[in-house]
Amino acid sequence: MEAGANVAAIQVFDDLIAPDAIEAVRNLTQRRGYLYGWHSNKNVVFSHWNTNFSRTGQNSRNRLDIRAELPSTVIKIWESFQPKVLPENPVLVRAYCNAYTYGCDGYIHSDSDVTEDITAIMYLNKQWNPNWAGETAFFDDSGEIVRSVIPKYGRLVTFPSRMRHVGRAVSRICPQLRTVLVFKARPEGEVVPIVEVAPDKQRELLRKTLSNIGANQIQHSGRTLLDHLVGTYDLLKKWGCKPQVCLAGGLHSIYGTNAFKKVTVGAQHRPAVSKRFGEAAEKLAWLFCSLNRPKALDEAALIDRRTGTPLIISDEELQVLRLIEAANLLEQGSSLDRWPNIKAAIQRQIVRLEPARSM
Repeated sequence: MEAGANVAAIQVFDDLIAPDAIEAVRNLTQRRGYLYGWHSNKNVVFSHWNTNFSRTGQNSRNRLDIRAELPSTVIKIWESFQPKVLPENPVLVRAYCNAYTYGCDGYIHSDSDVTEDITAIMYLNKQWNPNWAGETAFFDDSGEIVRSVIPKYGRLVTFPSRMRHVGRAVSRICPQLRTVLVFKARPEGEVVPIVEVAPDKQRELLRKTLSNIGANQIQHSGRTLLDHLVGTYDLLKKWGCKPQVCLAGGLHSIYGTNAFKKVTVGAQHRPAVSKRFGEAAEKLAWLFCSLNRPKALDEAALIDRRTGTPLIISDEELQVLRLIEAANLLEQGSSLDRWPNIKAAIQRQIVRLEPARSM
């Protein structure tokens, strides 16, 4: 491929995406958070921050359509530009956000070795100073830089996925987390081998049950209660928590809490919930709903808010409840700064998880 062809293949679009759609994705990533350990180049040991929106699309070689797995806010961005700027009916195979702080470096790589594949990058920082660096640089096949793009807010860049490129590190004076939303797509007509992807059956059961009890009709934090509960489940699973803890997070407010008083499931149905999701998950959800949290969990002031009597729980249960609270708050975009013990619980959990991710 000649250098001229490389330059022509890079397309830059400003003011194409509606600001409210961009803000919805920014809010989503703030709720989900990022995990460290994603590699732009597998041959380099250093990594950066990432949040992936699709379980199937976590595999860098995935060729299956992932749209059914994506949050509606991400789909809205994709559908707002792909009919206008990409080849006809591309199939979306990956969608995620990358993030860089000072000290995190990107490394030169290509996203695919398939000529027809397309990558689209949208920049999410509301302000950007060129002195902060962080530009995306593109290379021709001889290794020369053919274009460099500043990460302007809402700017969309599309290019062939086989083109070598890099997200450059931010400078030491950059006060922000450089964030980008990335889409990767293949041609519609490609014959894709059937690959069995193990479904998350307990997540499916959780979503189905929550829909059946009307959580999809109840408003919560600007969305539905179902969205919030499943989002809490997803965060806990992302953090490597045990299945019963993830399920408890997905059920954490069904009995009504001190902050969210809507009772979706009455106490008389506890045996049915326990039978469906397990005694451990149901007990944790009930305990969570019984406390004046987050303060009670942060201070270990374990008094049943319904009866005024002490709640006797183990240290392990307390730490798990703090993890559920952390996921609950972060999923809504709330800060943990007021709750040092809750914040410490999630920090310990992520520290335990990271060595396994980096191997």
